[in-house]
Amino acid sequence: MEGGQSDRAVVATFRMSKPSADPRGTNITARLSFQIRSDIGLREEFQEIGRVNYAVWLGEESNSAHFLLSDTKEVILAIATNGKVAAVQDNRHSISRLNEPSYFEIEPATFFVVVTLVDEIYGPLITYCYKIETDPLKISEIIQVRPRRY
Repeated sequence: MEGGQSDRAVVATFRMSKPSADPRGTNITARLSFQIRSDIGLREEFQEIGRVNYAVWLGEESNSAHFLLSDTKEVILAIATNGKVAAVQDNRHSISRLNEPSYFEIEPATFFVVVTLVDEIYGPLITYCYKIETDPLKISEIIQVRPRRY
């Protein structure tokens, strides 16, 4: 489109996999922790630079995603607009869906996003860690996966 502006985003895709005997759906929220890594001698240290308690799910009307068996949903990890990279907090709740999102700028060229998926009944389910690079904006590596044990 001529004269238009385009924003870029990095998203993570999640697929519901529950036992087929359990047909119930569930509401999932995504918590994001934005971190940088420092090398201190023989060890690495991670420092949180920002947090999003309710990440934005694409195509959802509030700050949670309703998953049924084998649904696939995407959550925004970061967006690039006007030459800056930002995290997005989804402020739409079940009782107030008209709230606007809030943003905070992410300055490091490389950072990590720790994503924790939280079930409305069972609590935290699984945690993924993504390494994000900003030039160009992309996921360069998924470095850990920790499922919750029941």
